[in-house]
Amino acid sequence: MQTKKILGFKTYFSQEDNVFITEMGKITVLHLGNPDDAVIESRIREIIREEEHGEDFDDNCPCCQEMRKNPHTITYFEEGWDEGEGEEY
Repeated sequence: MQTKKILGFKTYFSQEDNVFITEMGKITVLHLGNPDDAVIESRIREIIREEEHGEDFDDNCPCCQEMRKNPHTITYFEEGWDEGEGEEY
């Protein structure tokens, strides 16, 4: 897996698996498909904006409140992304 920095966040990528993984502290972002850097950058900016303004989770949702406190993963799927013939879990 190769790495690069996008907006200062380490992003791992595997062209073979069509997956990009961005580490943003307690948030891990999976980009499935093959998004370009501009798309990944836009997603990172959106997550930062939502966290800064408290728009990331619903205040009346107990599950959302737990996610706000704990590490979690956000997954984006590119149009046409196909899981392929991988193992089922």
